[in-house]
Amino acid sequence: MTPKIVKLTNGDEIITTFSKDDNDSALTVIVENPLKINSYPRISKKGVEESMALSRWTSYGENEACQLIKNNIVAIADASIGIAKFYEFCILKMKTGQMMRGLGMSEPTDEELKRLEDEFMEELEEYNNDDEDKPKRTIH
Repeated sequence: MTPKIVKLTNGDEIITTFSKDDNDSALTVIVENPLKINSYPRISKKGVEESMALSRWTSYGENEACQLIKNNIVAIADASIGIAKFYEFCILKMKTGQMMRGLGMSEPTDEELKRLEDEFMEELEEYNNDDEDKPKRTIH
């Protein structure tokens, strides 16, 4: 399924996929692997830039899916290609990371995380520069 960006009434923005459940509740919707979108300023050679990180939205839950009350949703939008790929990568890493911890393996190093961030930023830049005629889009 295509990941969606969901803006909630409390101000949180999450990226998630919606589950097609047979129990069509009028009050809730089932979201799978919801991740909270965190943005923060970062100083670079070009000045202050906005960086993004994804973290678990339900940190202590055992399930990959949870119910979300529809009244708490302000807006839903399709995720851009860049953030959708990053979301899929994070979900995969979180799932394999849980298996790795069980096998006694370690988390990625800071250098590996920096390399992944650089690769993501390159892909995002390529996506934004694919068509020079299109106006530049801001991804939040």
